[in-house]
Amino acid sequence: MPVRQWFPNAPIVLLRAPCRDTMTATFRVGKDMSKPDLKEYLTKIYQLPVVRITTANFSGKIKQVVDYRGKRHPIKRADYKKAWVQLESVPEANFELFKQWNEPRDELVEASAKDPGIRRMDGP
Repeated sequence: MPVRQWFPNAPIVLLRAPCRDTMTATFRVGKDMSKPDLKEYLTKIYQLPVVRITTANFSGKIKQVVDYRGKRHPIKRADYKKAWVQLESVPEANFELFKQWNEPRDELVEASAKDPGIRRMDGP
């Protein structure tokens, strides 16, 4: 029987981290995603060894916008949740999760490079 995997219906975005600690990854996750959900997602899909997860809720920034009449209106950005994930070991740099999808594309690129009928912009 095949293994069932449920993908969350919430955005998970890897944020750029400062060069302090290489064992910690920072994610911007959906407000309704819990720590166990995030840990299960990272371990089952990406096989990352998660040690600890810390989360914090942030309120969106309020920005003043001037309309066509010159009046100011406050606009609030969406609230979000940030998660800091401490990893047991650093994942390898050559992470190929979707390698099978790139193989047909690479074959097409190589075939088009060999085809003399395709004209290049940089040369004759």
